[in-house]
Amino acid sequence: MIIDKLCNAESYTGCHPLLSAAFDFLCKNDLAALPAGRIDLQPGLYVLIQEKITKGADEVRWEAHEQYIDIQMLISGTEKYGYAPKTGLICTQPYLAEKDVAFYEGSGNAAVLQEGEFMMFFPQDAHQPQLTPFDQPLSIKKAVVKVKL
Repeated sequence: MIIDKLCNAESYTGCHPLLSAAFDFLCKNDLAALPAGRIDLQPGLYVLIQEKITKGADEVRWEAHEQYIDIQMLISGTEKYGYAPKTGLICTQPYLAEKDVAFYEGSGNAAVLQEGEFMMFFPQDAHQPQLTPFDQPLSIKKAVVKVKL
């Protein structure tokens, strides 16, 4: 798991051949102007622009992926994430290959993202996105980049 600001993205492009194109898209586009939906960039690389309302921890499941790296970058708002090694959690729904997801329960650490910050999750990382960092639900917009392994 990596947490950083978009201005430091170049530090991570050597981790995978598609990361350069992924961060290029995030850095060179007006993400706030993009409508919600899927944008296919090239084979094995796409972006989901999402507009969501944050939720309480009891409303959001832990998840992990095997086929894709997730880069979750906050465009607007404030979002809290849970993160933990998936080996320390209890699997509640085994891996579904067609959706590239397994679900878990348990506890882990938390980080709060501000605009322009991202978290990158690898197959060993479980994450709990869309958490409210405060007592009230918040409106957020984010880009979720899916990078095929």
